[in-house]
Amino acid sequence: MSTTALVRPAPETVAALARDIRAAWLNDPEMATVLDGCAKYSSDWDDFYGAS
Repeated sequence: MSTTALVRPAPETVAALARDIRAAWLNDPEMATVLDGCAKYSSDWDDFYGAS
């Protein structure tokens, strides 16, 4: 039997990377088109938050 230890990065490290990724997305010139499209057709998207 072998045991594998899972080592996760520190939350601060993940948060910093997430901020960098988000900034890159938002700075992409095509992101405005994506966000506008999502807002325009928001009623077409399903979500299941709070479903019981």
